[in-house]
Amino acid sequence: LGCGRDALLKDRIVWVLSRSEVRMAAYPQPGDTVTVETFPMPLRRWFFPRYFVFRNGRGEQIGCAGTLWLLLNLDDRKMAPPGSVAAAIPDNSDLTPPMGLPGTVDEVPGEERTLLRTPQYFDLDVNQHVNNTRYADWACDALGVEVMRAYCLDTLRINFAAEVRPDQEITLRVSRDGLLYRV
Repeated sequence: LGCGRDALLKDRIVWVLSRSEVRMAAYPQPGDTVTVETFPMPLRRWFFPRYFVFRNGRGEQIGCAGTLWLLLNLDDRKMAPPGSVAAAIPDNSDLTPPMGLPGTVDEVPGEERTLLRTPQYFDLDVNQHVNNTRYADWACDALGVEVMRAYCLDTLRINFAAEVRPDQEITLRVSRDGLLYRV
């Protein structure tokens, strides 16, 4: 589409994730075939929605995801206007997203505990901030081994409020109400 990483880097701009929501109805087992369908939707202000549908080997939907992306200027580390990138995104308004836009992370009442985390080299991506996939790992780590052994996540929402750079100490706040968790 002419708006991939290499094309944007010429203008010192990169894609970054602002919000993500994953919903799983079932999980694949070892050896299962999984297919992923993905497509962008029309621009929403400065945000670029992209959706995903996960299907098992029989073609049955086992999950879906919605993401909101934006453009980041590498020089000042601020949002960049959509500009010509918005025109490069195909008009998929005839497609039906598998879910609404990714939601905000809800408050969860309950006693809060905190954990400290400092990004390590393997947490960083090519943009030199913590890779979006690592936040999900951090959240699962914060829930603990016993919780993760006993349960599978059915919904995971991540709101990226600011980029996390190397050597920044992060405080993870974990609260729980029954089977609802917030990290």
